[in-house]
Amino acid sequence: ERRRRISRTRARFTLDIAMADLLSDIQQFLKASGFKRAAKAFSSDLIEQAASSRSGLALQARLRAANGEESASSSQGTLQGVTKRNPLSGFANGRSSKRRRTPAGFSDNSGGDEMEEFLISALEQYRSKKGRTGNGSTLVSPRIVKRDYTKERQQVIDTAVSMQSTGLVLHTSGNVSIRVPGDLMLVTPTGMDYKALKPTDIVLMDFKGRVVEGEKRKPSSEWRFHGDIYAKRPDAKAIVHTHSTFCTTMACLRRDVPAFHYMVGAAGGNSIRCAKYATYGTQELSNAAIIALKDRKACLLANHGMISLGKDLKSALKLAELCENLCEMYWRTLQTSGPVVLDDREMGVILEKFKTYGKQPKSCC
Repeated sequence: ERRRRISRTRARFTLDIAMADLLSDIQQFLKASGFKRAAKAFSSDLIEQAASSRSGLALQARLRAANGEESASSSQGTLQGVTKRNPLSGFANGRSSKRRRTPAGFSDNSGGDEMEEFLISALEQYRSKKGRTGNGSTLVSPRIVKRDYTKERQQVIDTAVSMQSTGLVLHTSGNVSIRVPGDLMLVTPTGMDYKALKPTDIVLMDFKGRVVEGEKRKPSSEWRFHGDIYAKRPDAKAIVHTHSTFCTTMACLRRDVPAFHYMVGAAGGNSIRCAKYATYGTQELSNAAIIALKDRKACLLANHGMISLGKDLKSALKLAELCENLCEMYWRTLQTSGPVVLDDREMGVILEKFKTYGKQPKSCC
């Protein structure tokens, strides 16, 4: 009987230690990602869990060591009598007695499943960076990624089909992506007719190019600049890349589109820049696009096409259509004596007005 009690205690201790390692990894990820309030609240839950476990002192020591704090033994008196509770309370179930600390990108009324999914994805991202996954190009298993993103996958398909039907791309050229929680993105596959796509054909991957285990398609050859843009631009929620006729014409001339029309300001500045030429699918092309997109929501790619960003797929596609229209008008003006370009002062006024352009007051309707 004594041996059985010792065995059970040892097993419980091992389980507690494993749980502490897992939860402290999430807490460290939150701190590293800048979610300081969430990390602090999470740390509080971890220490309370440790205080109420059989292996309390050992757990506290591990957690405080991970947090860079003093040894638990020096402050154990302050942890006595703490009520045991779920270490994920306030995050996974969304019913904490305290106000839930919400990381950027989630509203206060986000569902518990969404927050739990974020934390699980965050843990996997953090552990993969520490080399714990060991799966090469595979990011996480389908058991970890709970959502299948059917709705978002269909939105990507609808956008790609719209791109094709409006003449922004031909056949399988161009690509579309959307950001999803956990530093992941959904990207169109390479070499497939958009009208034949099914939701399961859209590829779920991280910004570094690692595809989630279980995905059956190879992503677009341009996945790299999609991932880099999302990593550099938190405001970018969706990306559209086209080879539309007039945008590509200007890109082949390697010319910026100046402020010949005030709607150029819709792309974020007083011009639509043309990125330096680089071979498609390379890091060099991604780097050139990032530079051209500084303070902009659209750019041309020399001898290639164009990129547009948006708060969602609808706005990214709308901007791509606008850029095509602007490039056509600019090309037509070049067939004459050339356009009269608006000066920087006037474009400053235009850009200021664009901050409220097309927005109805909240009290309206």
